[in-house]
Amino acid sequence: MDHKAPALIDDLIACWSDWDINEDYYLTDLAPRIVRSPGSAQLNNREKEIVAALQKQLSQGEWQQLPTLIAQRRAGELKELDSDRERAKALEEAERECRQAEEARMARKRALVARLKDVGLTRFRGPIRVKRSSSMKGVEEDGQERQTVSA
Repeated sequence: MDHKAPALIDDLIACWSDWDINEDYYLTDLAPRIVRSPGSAQLNNREKEIVAALQKQLSQGEWQQLPTLIAQRRAGELKELDSDRERAKALEEAERECRQAEEARMARKRALVARLKDVGLTRFRGPIRVKRSSSMKGVEEDGQERQTVSA
């Protein structure tokens, strides 16, 4: 479950279907009991999943304010939480660091390729060829001297 906290709060609100009748109970009894001890509240499996995910998503301060957050979300006043903003900022920072690491790796690769080109050791330039100088006449490619026969 990879939701942001407001969406999880919406899911929890949706689990509690009798808001017209039980709003006071949900906000002043059930939600505070969940905050104090999530396992002590009589929750169904879906509610337990949502509460566990919410507890991971919310900061400690936000968790303590869960009844207020639920009320604000129902009133349409809660759009984003500080913990969501902090997570988004941390994710952006991690992505930036990854991009910088990749750019540094590519720069090192380009520098290495440039050095290899300078010494003629790249597969793109083909084999290294040595031009024969006049002092090498009479020497075979394998280093053996050639015998010349005069007529």
